[in-house]
Amino acid sequence: MYQLTRRSRTVIGIATTGALAVGVVAFATMGAQAAPAHVDNPYAGATQYVNASWSAEVEGAAAGTGDATLAAKMR
Repeated sequence: MYQLTRRSRTVIGIATTGALAVGVVAFATMGAQAAPAHVDNPYAGATQYVNASWSAEVEGAAAGTGDATLAAKMR
């Protein structure tokens, strides 16, 4: 089994301590972030995507019902 020399253990210890210190400093400087403000409707002002194939399928199914009320609900 490989054994580390005293010097190697010291170098590894210093490197590990340095890496830990850098991590702590980086974490501490990130700071806390406030939660985003609550909104009633998160979709207000958003642009919606409409799948053209699905839309054509629904239109075709609505046209084939023969019932104007049901077709309006489907659309």
